[in-house]
This record gives sequence, C-alpha cells and structure tokens, in this order.
Amino acid sequence: MDEQRTAWWRRPRAKVSFSRLWAGGALVIATAFLVGLGVIVDDGRWRAKVLGGLVSALSFGIMLLVVVHLSRPVRTYDSIASADTDAMADWDAAMRTSGRVEVALSPLKVLLTFVGITAVLVVTGLMVLRSGDPVGVVIGLVVFIMFAFLGLVPHFQFVTGSKPAVQVDALGIQIARWGRLTIPWSAVQHVEVLQSTARQANVIIRVTPTFDAQDFAARPLILRLIEMPSRASSGDSYAIPSTTRANARTLAAWLAKEKLERRGTT
Repeated sequence: MDEQRTAWWRRPRAKVSFSRLWAGGALVIATAFLVGLGVIVDDGRWRAKVLGGLVSALSFGIMLLVVVHLSRPVRTYDSIASADTDAMADWDAAMRTSGRVEVALSPLKVLLTFVGITAVLVVTGLMVLRSGDPVGVVIGLVVFIMFAFLGLVPHFQFVTGSKPAVQVDALGIQIARWGRLTIPWSAVQHVEVLQSTARQANVIIRVTPTFDAQDFAARPLILRLIEMPSRASSGDSYAIPSTTRANARTLAAWLAKEKLERRGTT
C-alpha cells in the first residue's frame, strides 16, 4: 500500500482537549505570564520591567506554540509506506507462531533520554535555588515542572513498569507503566507518530474517549495526580516512548495494519 498524499488542510487534526490542556501544563505557563505582568506593574526598576515583559511574552509564545502544535495536521499510519518491511514480516511471523509480539527497551536510548532530562532538571533546579531574581525563579520553576511531569515521569514509568515494554497480541496493545496498560483493539481509533526531534519519535495511539475515561478513573488516586499534567496535554491518547528497540514509524505502521486486519472482529 502506498501512503496517501493528502493536502495538509484535509488531514485529520491532532485531537486535544483544551479543558484538560488548561488544567495541566498551560496553568503553569499562565502563572508565569501573570507573574511577568505583576513585575512590570509593581517593580520600579527598568531592568525588572524588561525581564517581566520578556517572561510574559515568552509564556504567551509558548502557549500559542503548544496550541498550534497540538492542533496541527497529523499523518495517520494506515499504510506501510516508508516502514521496515523486514521487521514487520518478523512481527507477523511471531504473531502466527506465538500469538504475541514483544518489543524491548533500548538501553542506549534509555540512557541518553534520562541524561538529557536530568541535565535540564539540574540546570533549572540550580536556577530556582540560586537565582535571587523572582523572574529567574519563575522561569526555572516553569521549565522544571514541565520537564519533570511531562518528560521524566512518563519515561520513568515506561522504564520501570512490568516487562516487556510493549506487547501486542489478540487482546490488544499492552504498554509498560505503573499498573500495566492494556488497550483493546476495539478502543484503538488510529495510530500516529509524533516526531519530537530528528532522531526521536513516539508512537501515539489514539483511543476512544470512553476507554480513556475508564482507564483514568480506575487508576489509584496518587497515580492520577502524578499523571494529570501529562494527560492534560495528550488528549485521548497513549504514547509508546522512543526508548524501545523498534523504529517508531515501522511500529506505528504495523500496529495500524494489525488494527485494520481486526476491523469488524473486535
């Protein structure tokens, strides 16, 4: 099958719940925006006013970029174009022989990911602790909170959750976390790839709102609180992080193929 060439304005839009987005990370950015305005109004020093203006402008810009990014046209993987067909053939063979496919973590990818996240957290933590400027403290707190809850927590859950990292079988797609996640095929709407950098990409599994609500309600209270910021920005979806051994585009294409083959039977 060839990948469909669809004009960008006709592609499906990335689904996002703006009420959830506001309740999550956007609330932190909005706080930084208001603090910046407060510095402009209350502080008589011109340098403080300039810094306050920069913080407010930066916060507003981040908010705008997040909204534009999450409502961008996305490419769903309903075809196998640009995928590693050899890997897909191996997974097909594993499904026929053992009834399941297991995808393991890549130790190197895990190491590089945690080194990057830790470096950002250390730098922003030092900014908060050592900065005597309220503007620097606010910026440091915003970045620290966003990277901690949107980066560190999801990856840490994925790495320390029950193994294998990803398992695909007749029941659906299982993803490692604290309290293993099983997404039945009937709840899978479509599969996407979110390209975060030139070399890093996450597989995004869009699910029905009913399944998403039921899964969140069944989580223990402490985990619901921990996951609230990341869920606020993800909408009705679950991510397979880029730290697996599988190529994200190939895995997404294969999962989409499996979903299509099960259409009408799940």
